[in-house]
Amino acid sequence: MIKRKIFLLMSRLFVWLGRCSGDLPSGAIPEGVHVGKNSDFSVGRLKYKNGCSVSIQNDSLIPGQIMFDRENAHIEIGNRVFMNGTLISAGKISIGDDVLISWGVTIVDHNSHSIVFAKRADDVVAWSKGKKDWTNVEIAPVIIESKAWIGFNAIVLKGVTIGEGSIIGAGSVVTKSIPSWSIAAGNPARVIREIPLNER
Repeated sequence: MIKRKIFLLMSRLFVWLGRCSGDLPSGAIPEGVHVGKNSDFSVGRLKYKNGCSVSIQNDSLIPGQIMFDRENAHIEIGNRVFMNGTLISAGKISIGDDVLISWGVTIVDHNSHSIVFAKRADDVVAWSKGKKDWTNVEIAPVIIESKAWIGFNAIVLKGVTIGEGSIIGAGSVVTKSIPSWSIAAGNPARVIREIPLNER
């Protein structure tokens, strides 16, 4: 019984130590990171680069991972968002209010490499030297509008907008924008049906 109590206390301590909260002093949060009131975000799950910014509004739960692949990239997360996936940005990812992003979801705003082999042939050698040439890598912002729900293990690729209130089925690969109040699924994701007014 005593061991269990000690374990629970230690668990709570580790959670507290690893958490960024809007109630903590600004010095506890990396420069360029804003965490709003009553929002939880684990600093240990942030891969940060110079000039980048993360803005998380109020009452959001962000147990997922945020990664910046390039300097001066930006991620915006609204109010009452749950995000347990991975956001990977070299440009901009914007998430509205009341969005649900399930575990295993990946949202990325770039191709990471050129589609032309000759232009990506030296990428691994460059990485080993701590360098990355973004000249030939396509980058386009991702927008997840308010009230959307993205099912577990879905992938959302660069340049995509997921419209207000839309639902993305589990395991889907979203390569093109999805209109508001739609259910989409598959690889590539396609609209299955519109969400009627009585379900909004």
